[in-house]
Amino acid sequence: MTAIKHRVEIRATPDKVFRAIAEQDGLAHWWTELVEAKPEIGTVGV
Repeated sequence: MTAIKHRVEIRATPDKVFRAIAEQDGLAHWWTELVEAKPEIGTVGV
């Protein structure tokens, strides 16, 4: 199967991007309000 790659340029600090994709509050703002996430290596958001 061919891999799909998508490049997005973001004007934000690395810290702000991390919080948006790894922390519960950040995920809830763009994905869903029903999310449980821990910003720790190896965890999977539910």
